[in-house]
Order: sequence, then structure tokens, then C-alpha cells
Amino acid sequence: MNTNHNRIKVVDLETNEPNKILKTNLKGELEFSDAENNFQPKLDDANFGAFQNSLQTISTIADTDKMPFLIGSLARMMTWANFKSLFKTVGGNSIFGSGNIATPDMDTTTAQTVSGVKIFLNLMLGLRNAANTFTSFITNTATASRTWTFPDKSGTVAMTSDITSVINAGTTNRIPKYVGSTVVGNSRILDDGTYIGIDNQWALSSDLLFGYLPASRTIGIEDSISIQNGKDLIVRAGRAINFNPSGGALVPLGQTYRQWRNMSCNNLTNDVFACANGFGVFKQTGGAGNFEFLERSNRQWYGVTVIPSSGDVYACVYNGDIYKQTGGIGSFVALGQTKRNWTAMGYNSLTENVYACADGGGIFIQTKGTGEFVSLDVSSLAWFGLAVNSSNSDVYACVNGGDIYKQTGGTGSFTALGLTSRSYRGMAINSTNNDVYACAGGDTYKQNGGTGNFVAMGYNYTFRGITINQSIGDIYATVESNDIYYKQNNDLGSPNLDGGTYKIKSGTGKGTGKSRVEFYTGQKTVSGTDMQVEKMRVYLDENGYFVYLTPPSYANDTDADADSNLPSKAFYKIAGSRALFQKP
Repeated sequence: MNTNHNRIKVVDLETNEPNKILKTNLKGELEFSDAENNFQPKLDDANFGAFQNSLQTISTIADTDKMPFLIGSLARMMTWANFKSLFKTVGGNSIFGSGNIATPDMDTTTAQTVSGVKIFLNLMLGLRNAANTFTSFITNTATASRTWTFPDKSGTVAMTSDITSVINAGTTNRIPKYVGSTVVGNSRILDDGTYIGIDNQWALSSDLLFGYLPASRTIGIEDSISIQNGKDLIVRAGRAINFNPSGGALVPLGQTYRQWRNMSCNNLTNDVFACANGFGVFKQTGGAGNFEFLERSNRQWYGVTVIPSSGDVYACVYNGDIYKQTGGIGSFVALGQTKRNWTAMGYNSLTENVYACADGGGIFIQTKGTGEFVSLDVSSLAWFGLAVNSSNSDVYACVNGGDIYKQTGGTGSFTALGLTSRSYRGMAINSTNNDVYACAGGDTYKQNGGTGNFVAMGYNYTFRGITINQSIGDIYATVESNDIYYKQNNDLGSPNLDGGTYKIKSGTGKGTGKSRVEFYTGQKTVSGTDMQVEKMRVYLDENGYFVYLTPPSYANDTDADADSNLPSKAFYKIAGSRALFQKP
């Protein structure tokens, strides 16, 4: 035996060191060692079950208690506290919480010690707030598939209480207005569902009623600026008409499919005109029958307008000239205008001015139907539609892929109306009620009475042109590569209908109190910029007497006839006479 490798070494033991065993160390030497700490059973399939059954089962565990782990063929121990520390949330807390399995930390009723979002039953979503409690803000019980869409905006979402503080400053039936930068409250206007009132003290009794306090009331138009005429105020009673303003549906007339463009109508003869790109100008005689050739040529005819009194027809050519047919008879003669992409035309019966617009060129005017078409100095936009209101001279023009513009009263700039950008193509105006129409891709839009927004009419066609018969209200519209459509508003109805009576009433007084109707005008001065003064001319008193306060006075009839300022049919006095005379 080689004693260098098989020596037996026995370490001396003290008498107070029990539970020692002999074992071989790494050098092959025998030495004493602790029996408990060094005992390592070799686990295998045969003895693992017996080993597992030998372990004690406990109902609770403390942080200092140890847990056995099987690592390969070796068993190791770890305290419960160290084991929990291996599994943490973002906030640093163990996912096992306090270890209370019966009432765990993550529930729906107790305050939470972790950040995040919790999903409740019945599709309710809760967020932990500053008080460390969860509040649900979606409380609907889901009985079917639902989605909640939040606004496509950034910023603070208003709560019900926030909205209440903004709008909870009003009174029932009061029209609201902003009473502060962020609060909606009462205006002066009251709407009780039947009548409208302003500053009223008592129950309403008229369609429009002013309160009697604090003083007399005035209805008027604000003053014009120093370079414009004052604006008219028109008050009229209701008419009895021979057409239905709402009309029926647009129906096709069964015309040959062509590249139809803009239209026009002679309200005196009911003749209707339409342009067709590459074909010519067409006419429907008297509002009946087919549209027949009025001018047959392959020019790019885009716009047309007619002068009712003379029958003259104007038509314009895209990338060409403007043409005129005198009296509606014979050939269309070129007017020798600058070559432009002419698209639409219009006529003002009030001023006898003719208008034309051009794609990328501007808007032009021919004064009283003679001379050149002169630019109105508007932007070079894609102008495709134009219409003129012959009752107030308003001019509307639309831009393909842009806005609708308006020139008020036929003077000044064309102002954008701020409408949704659309492929506007044609325009028309009913001068009897000021309704304005504009064609666009997919529908036709209407502005009621010349004010407010343009509202879709629900016609699912790509109209290119539109016109209105002013006398009966019928509407015509063209669809490119399609038909011409017609909406019949004409409805003769009952005969011999009265027009509405325009009544002017003074307020009645008591006893011998006055009750008058007075008429005022301004008093002319010499030519210049001096302001005129108001002057009462006539009044009707409470006894029914007609009092003419300002009749001019002349020495004789000859002097009255010679006065060019005294219009025909005007009344005057002869000095020394008490009679009123009328100038022929």
C-alpha cells in the first residue's frame, strides 16, 4: 500500500462534540465531520417518493420558513421571504402580495397598493385615483357587442359636472348666448314654442313681440359705411303663388346623352337653354318637348344665359370666345373677346349687365349688354358656375374644388362664404324668394333666402348645370354624359286668390290720446357729403285725417311744370290757394 495516498488520519475529538462521522475528504484522507449538515441523500426515482412523503406539511408559512428545491440530483433550501423577492411587479412589490391567499390584494373592493388599470365585471373599466381607490367610468352592462369611440382630440375630457357648469346658467325657453367666455346663459330672446319675444315682461301674444320696457323699439338696418349707399328694408305680405315651392322629385326628361354643361331660362317665354361640350347649344321651346339644336357646332360650349326682354342668347366656349345670338334668331356670332377657358354666364335684369367667368381666369362683366367683358379683378381660381339675383343684384360664383363666393349688391369684392370645399360646377338663383342653388359632385345644395349655409337636397347625381324658371319656379339640371332632369314646381291651384294685405297699425290710446301713423324721409341738401336730416312728410291721425306737411308751393302751374325737381304725378300748392294740384 502506498502510504502517500492511503494514510489514515483521525482528528482528535473533544468530548463535547457529538454527532460526528468519518468521511473521506478530497485528498482521500479520513476525517471527522458534522453528520447533520453534511448528510446528502442521493435522490433517484426509487426513493424520491419516500423522501417527499417524509417532509412535514404546514398550513401557514412565515418569511423565515424554508422551502426545499430540487436542483438536479441535489436538494437545496430557500426562505419564503427570499423566494417572494424573486417575483416583483413594476412598482417593486411581490406579485404574491402579503401572502394572504383567502383575500388577495388584487380584488375589486379594497384599496390597491399597485399602479395600473383594473377590469371589473360587466365590462366596467376602473383607474386608481389619488385616494388609492378604483373608480369605474364605463358602467354600461354589455348585453351585446359594443365599442366606445372617444373623440379624435387631445386634451382634457370634460365630465358631466364640467359641462353643467358651462350650460347650467339659463332659463327654460330662453334662447342661449355666451354670458362669459366659457358660460352659456340667457339672451334677451324668448321662444315659448308658439311666439318669439324680446325683453318681454308678460306672456307672449304675437309671432314677434317686443317688451314694453325700457323704451320705444326700432327695427332697421345698420348704417352703411361712408362710401356705400344705405340698404333697403323691404316688408311685404304673403303672395298667392301658382307653384309649389317644395315641388317634387327631379325626373329625367329622356334627352340624348351628351356632355351637358350649364343652363339658362327665359322667364317670359319659358324657353330653356342648355350647352353641350362638343355638340352645340340646345333649346326647349316653352318649357315643353325635347331640347333641339339652336347652334350645332363641335366647340366646347360650357355656359349660356338669356336676356328675357330681348331674347338675346349668350354662350361661351371653353378655350375660346363668347358668342351672341341676337333676338334668339340666327347664328351665334363671336364677340371677339380674349381667348379664355370660359365656363359660365349670367344676366342681371335689374341692371342689364351680363357676366361671364373663366376657369383660372376670373369673373368679367359687360355693362348693359354692350362693349367688352371687363375683369372684376378677382382671384384666378377654377370658376365654373355663376348666377345673378335680379332682385338685389347679388352675384354668386363657385369654384371647382373650392368655395362659393358672393358679391353683395353687384359692387365690391367677392367674399368666400366659408363652405365645405366641393367640386362646384353650376349655380342658379330664384330671384322671387332669393333661394340659391349650387351643383356639386354627387348632390345639389341650396341656400334658403340667400342666407345661411348651403344644405344638401339629397339628389344623388353629379349635376353640371342648373337653372330656374323664375315665373313658375320649375328647376332644370344637367348631368354630364347622361340626361337633363326636371323638377316641376308649377301648380296653378285655385283661381282668384287674394294676396296678403299689408297692414300698418298704430297703437291705440285712451280717451283723447293721440294715435298716429307717420312717414319720414331724409331732406336733400346740395350735392356733396353733408348728412341729410330726417323729416316727417305725412301722417294719419287718430281721426283719420291725412295731413301732408311739406307740399311744395309755386306761384302758378307754369312754374310747377318748369321745376325739373318736381316729378310727374307729384302734388303741389299754388300760393294763395288751399287746393292740391298734381303735375302732369
